[in-house]
Amino acid sequence: MMRRTTTISALVFAVVLTSEAQLRITKVEKLPLSTSQEWAHPRFSPDGKRIYFTTVQGNGIWVYSFQSRATRQITADAKSGGAFNISPDGNQIVYRRSLWDRKTKTRRQEIVLKNLSTGSSRVLASGPDVSVPVFSQDIVLYSIKGETKNLASIRNLDEVSILGIEETKIALVRNGKKV
Repeated sequence: MMRRTTTISALVFAVVLTSEAQLRITKVEKLPLSTSQEWAHPRFSPDGKRIYFTTVQGNGIWVYSFQSRATRQITADAKSGGAFNISPDGNQIVYRRSLWDRKTKTRRQEIVLKNLSTGSSRVLASGPDVSVPVFSQDIVLYSIKGETKNLASIRNLDEVSILGIEETKIALVRNGKKV
């Protein structure tokens, strides 16, 4: 008797969520990805024409193009897939990679900005603990030791961006200020 009630409740709950969110599935497609890896953390490009993803371990970033039906690797950097974001115009990707020095047994993290058209990349910041980088408009925001970089450059005061977790609290950029 208890099992039947639980199942019915779960079905009703699923129907309510679906109708409230007004979800509509237009197409289901299985991507032709290698089965030698387990894939995770998919993100669509702003125009919806590509999907970015990483391995379950977060090592490397790949992109699949729906137009060309091809997959290519953007980076093989360690732990880059767990902390990446795509620019609003889809031309750049910013990510945090983690480097481990075996001699000193210390970790260093770097914020890397990569141009997806040219393939060129540059390191924006480095330190023992840097935040996940995000785009606010076309500007990369990140924090090092609680100080948010590039915040003064934000022009759109109506935008809200999630910076991440700082000192156990969620950090946001709202109205051009960090809260």
